[in-house]
Amino acid sequence: MTFRNKYLFIIVAVFGIASLIYQWIQYSRGQNDFGQFLAPTGKIEKIQARYEPRNCACPDWILEKGERADKYFYLDPSTFDLLTPDLLANRLDSTTLLSLEGEFLKGKGIPSYYDDGNTKQELGDVFRYTNFEITKRK
Repeated sequence: MTFRNKYLFIIVAVFGIASLIYQWIQYSRGQNDFGQFLAPTGKIEKIQARYEPRNCACPDWILEKGERADKYFYLDPSTFDLLTPDLLANRLDSTTLLSLEGEFLKGKGIPSYYDDGNTKQELGDVFRYTNFEITKRK
């Protein structure tokens, strides 16, 4: 390697490493626009949610009660063997709730299973669930 090529290689390597560090920081803070890259909060919660369809490309799930009771959010299954939220919504009626165990993700995003079709999804809070149960509303 010549003297000039050696320094050019070092400059490119430093910029490459710096950009990887920047991406890692953004990922760990949960500041990406994509739900599948949002970092989990690490706080496992048990929540009860209900489905309230809205006429937009936005979150359709809302907590029955709690501190986030007025905010809509997305549901995201943690594994592929769990039912997706659209299938869960078909099993619910006005007398049932969905009891979920999982954690909210840092930042706002869209769930990993969403298809980026023609409609751009609105960013929102994402709850990644590991277990669910359909229960009667009290």
